[in-house]
Amino acid sequence: CFHCKAEVTAKFDLRTVRLEQSAVDVPDVLVAVCPQCDRITSIPSQSEPRLREARERVADEQLGTRVTHAAEDAFRMLADTLGAPESALRSRLLTYYLRQLRRDPELVERICQYAHGTLARGRRNCRFAARVQSEDLEPVLALSRVHQVNQSDLTTGIIGLAVSDLLLDGENVRAHALRAIADSI
Repeated sequence: CFHCKAEVTAKFDLRTVRLEQSAVDVPDVLVAVCPQCDRITSIPSQSEPRLREARERVADEQLGTRVTHAAEDAFRMLADTLGAPESALRSRLLTYYLRQLRRDPELVERICQYAHGTLARGRRNCRFAARVQSEDLEPVLALSRVHQVNQSDLTTGIIGLAVSDLLLDGENVRAHALRAIADSI
């Protein structure tokens, strides 16, 4: 066993395996388990298709919406303020806020306010596309359906909340996170 360093004959069992890169748990995977420390020692080849399928499910999805000129301009102002390239910031900004929404569903109320505020007024002529992970997007889309917010509203609301966090609310945790995201690009 790699963990307890004991020389053992492993037994096979069904376990939940956590994919390291995506932090997704895959239930009922056939694995070899150490009888002494009860930890996974190896994963047989017949379990690979199940793990591959789970990896593919969390692959990036293209989120393509239309936003108003005001929302597009607000996003450009954010990118300029942060000194980050717009194309890279789109995905990172949306991913960050989607994850925040998963952790704190109360943020949906604020997103809804911005989704129907001044940034949402006008025609949605500007295409706003970003790549996000399915695992981040799906729960938020389900939550937004409950609040009757579509993907365009969600994107506009996220832009509005980001502007508020960075420029209006001063120093807060999300503003620091946005600066860190921009610095990493």
